[in-house]
Amino acid sequence: MDGTEMVMSADTTLQVEPGRGIAFEVKEGARISFRARAHRQVLDLNLFRLDDARERFSASVTRPVFGSHLAEGAELRSNPPWERTLATIVDDTVRTKDVAAGDGLRSHDLLFGRCSRALRQHIYGTASDGCQEALAAAIAPHGLTELDVHDPFNIFMRTGLHADGELYFVEPVADADDYLILRADVDLLV
Repeated sequence: MDGTEMVMSADTTLQVEPGRGIAFEVKEGARISFRARAHRQVLDLNLFRLDDARERFSASVTRPVFGSHLAEGAELRSNPPWERTLATIVDDTVRTKDVAAGDGLRSHDLLFGRCSRALRQHIYGTASDGCQEALAAAIAPHGLTELDVHDPFNIFMRTGLHADGELYFVEPVADADDYLILRADVDLLV
């Protein structure tokens, strides 16, 4: 399966291989296109303010303002005490597929946290690396550690909530070449 592709400008394209992570810097005003290269892909996204990585994306700050599943126009907000906009969704080809499905499930999830080796052992009985380990490896060259990895914005992940409160996920509706585009509202480490 091909990896997810990120396009920061007409001449800069990065590809993330399945089960791996990458980190890169983006300047304020730049647009980042997260493009699925195949069906059934999910991308765990972490964002850090470039000049002070203590300020980072917060699902718990973003969720009350923009909901549990983000769409065009939603702002990705930072953690307290800052609680500022780090990036804004400016385009998305997946949301109309959710609406057409009519099953109440939505893409671009803020409900689920990242998986980890320990969580995978607990749920699947296999202690393989998860997104925690992939994200930690990606940010290490930027002076950050596993302690800096935070709950993600799960791009393309399609989730819902059962009547009993149990979270669940299903196969994404994003197909090859579907995308979500963010505008960086500050200089970022992505």
